[in-house]
Amino acid sequence: MAFATIPNSVTRIGASAFADCSCMTSVNIPNSLTNIENNTFAYCTNLSSITIPNSVTTIGRSAFYGCRSLVSVIIPNGVTNIETWAFAECSGLTSITIPYGVTTIGDATFSECGSLTSIAIPNSVTSIGGQAFYRCYSLSSVHISDIASWCNISFGNDMANPLSYAHHLYNDDEEIVDLVIPSSVTSIGKYTFFGFSELTSVTIPNSVTTIGESAFENCSSLESVSLPNDIVIIKRNTFCNCSNLKSITIPVSIEYIYQEAFAYCTSLEEINAQPTTPPFIYNNSFSDFSVPVNVPNGSVDAYRAAQGWSNFTNITDGNLNYQITVNVGNNGSVTFGTETVTNGSEVFNVKDGNDAVLTITPATGYQVSTLALNGEDVKSQLTNSVLTISNMTANMTVEVTFELIPGYTENIKMTVPNGDRTAIGYSSSLGLDFTGIEDVKAWIVTGFTDDANVLLSRVRIVPPYTGLYLTSNVAGIEVDVPTTDKDIYYANLLKAAVEEETIQPTETHDGVEFTNFVVGKLTSGEMGFVRVKTARTLGPNKSRLLVPSSYYPVANAAREFNVEFLDDDATTDIKGKEAVRQTANQLYDLQGRMISVSQARKGIYIYKGKKYVIK
Repeated sequence: MAFATIPNSVTRIGASAFADCSCMTSVNIPNSLTNIENNTFAYCTNLSSITIPNSVTTIGRSAFYGCRSLVSVIIPNGVTNIETWAFAECSGLTSITIPYGVTTIGDATFSECGSLTSIAIPNSVTSIGGQAFYRCYSLSSVHISDIASWCNISFGNDMANPLSYAHHLYNDDEEIVDLVIPSSVTSIGKYTFFGFSELTSVTIPNSVTTIGESAFENCSSLESVSLPNDIVIIKRNTFCNCSNLKSITIPVSIEYIYQEAFAYCTSLEEINAQPTTPPFIYNNSFSDFSVPVNVPNGSVDAYRAAQGWSNFTNITDGNLNYQITVNVGNNGSVTFGTETVTNGSEVFNVKDGNDAVLTITPATGYQVSTLALNGEDVKSQLTNSVLTISNMTANMTVEVTFELIPGYTENIKMTVPNGDRTAIGYSSSLGLDFTGIEDVKAWIVTGFTDDANVLLSRVRIVPPYTGLYLTSNVAGIEVDVPTTDKDIYYANLLKAAVEEETIQPTETHDGVEFTNFVVGKLTSGEMGFVRVKTARTLGPNKSRLLVPSSYYPVANAAREFNVEFLDDDATTDIKGKEAVRQTANQLYDLQGRMISVSQARKGIYIYKGKKYVIK
């Protein structure tokens, strides 16, 4: 039996129904089936093609075990569970598509799939069983779409690491080197980052209360790690064999450090132990007892006498660091010393008893909304934009958010004259609301025509950092535009240049070359987009147009682009088709599609910013 077609009248196929059918090469499963049961196609060694319908929700235990000729499998969107051994020993399998919606990947599901080179795990997955990718020797990349969901995955207990042969951790197609785990994560399962040798830095938020054993074992490039303030136990082998780890800070909350938690960390230069009462450790929790241990003032004798700690030969006070975690929201920054944090999180060290001084700077048009120290509101303690935390004797967390200043406006000056129309390229770090402003119109670039024109669409609500083409019929006009925090998104080919920047004639993004154009006067005397010929400085609050260099006018050395306005407020002319034909050969419908006049029917069309009604 080389090919099997199962009719739609079949609603259930029993366990092991086609097991050991070594002659079967292809099978279509009917849409009437909801489950592929245990061992259904096990050891169909010549099965090379299978179609799984959308009706299937579960792929049972060992369903395709030993199907060594399978090369590629697409699992449909309806599947939520892939059970134990489902694709184990499919040694020819090179690719597998796991859809969003799958929540469980069972024990040894892809065990010994030696040809599997990459895997994408959707953020719907909450459980990956032990040995799920055991002996997948070719597996070199793992794409993780949501690191928060990844860290909350529950890993099986049967195997040191279900991804033990995957050496590269990817997040949104970028290899993770510095890992900042978001505050949505409350626990990190055992072996989660076991053996990820590219990882150099890890920041674990205070929301995490448990870290499983061996979670970061064999992370041989890891140099620094920030542990959360509320964790009580550092479990067995958690950071074992992190051979490049230089410094360890043990937070005040720690009570137990289990066997070999920091063993074989051969590059350790210091241990900062913050608890005043020494945590319990085993004699093998650490392996190098010559490493200096910094402890709180007055705690030296307690550490020297404590189980495990008494093995260390260099325990001192006066050099202990406490950590201050700074979390900063959008539209502002916080500066500590020479370091500035913008829209993110950083951890800084402060010597025991020293002050921490933070300078808080809202972006233009914004003010401090909330300021919290360890969850307590300290906004009233802000003096001349400076928050001072005196006499640090514990870890601290500072959180800052910003909000628009009510009634704030952005002043826009347009000083480029050009007959009866002025145009400039513009951008702002603020959201802007052009509603009700008619003397200045805001446009974005939404496309190109095949005759080298740029299509402009009018916008009124503009999100921050949006490149704009502004027009006015009043040369030298100055207008105040209200700010807004409305959430909106445009597909826009203009790029914002809020800060002054140097631009080149071309630049490359994701392997694609683009040519730079800026707003300027064309040879016709009208305003449009002019190609950048040499490196130049683009001033602040400007915009530029990136055109794919493969676009044919650029390939033919086009120096400029005319503009066409797709404006629902443009002048309306009511004409017959023949009158329109005398004006233009081509029009655009209200969806922006180019229409030849000969094909146009009765209706509304746009040409060069004017609205034509064909009767």
